[in-house]
Amino acid sequence: MIGRPFGVPIYVSSSWLLFLAFITVQFAPTVAHAVPGIGSARYVVAAAFGVFLGLSVLAHEIAHCVAARRFSIPIERISLSFLAGHSALAREPESPGRASAVAAAGPVTNLAIAVCSWVAFQQLPGGGIGSILTAGLTWTNALVGLYNLLPGLPLDGGQLLRALIWRISGSARSGTIGAAWAGRVIAI
Repeated sequence: MIGRPFGVPIYVSSSWLLFLAFITVQFAPTVAHAVPGIGSARYVVAAAFGVFLGLSVLAHEIAHCVAARRFSIPIERISLSFLAGHSALAREPESPGRASAVAAAGPVTNLAIAVCSWVAFQQLPGGGIGSILTAGLTWTNALVGLYNLLPGLPLDGGQLLRALIWRISGSARSGTIGAAWAGRVIAI
């Protein structure tokens, strides 16, 4: 556990360190290309990008928690692992509208981060470390936000589809079954 902001324990699995190492190795050549002469400091910049990306995932999960708390839904924990985050709610939202609000909060947060990073990118001189970091955060947060909106469980878009089917059918179970099948189709 790394902390308890707002009373919610945040756990970071050791696989997140693998994620950080993976991002560092993958992003270092991009940094070296964008910032000529940076040398081995490219790994520090690439690792910083990995940390910022992890903080973006954490912001996504905190947004789910803030939305859930708005509806008096207790939060058990937030977990971060390799390529993923998860907010464990103590109970499901009691209506399709509330379920939609909780599900949408995460991707909306990533898209907002993407917009803010893009605005920052526009203000920075090209070819610098700030420029490469903000460009990377813009692209990755847009990708994470849009990917999470795909309409199939376990993604947030699947939760939105579940809520829609629930609203139409009147059955949370039917919503879960429909969104789970959509998740299988997306996986294929």
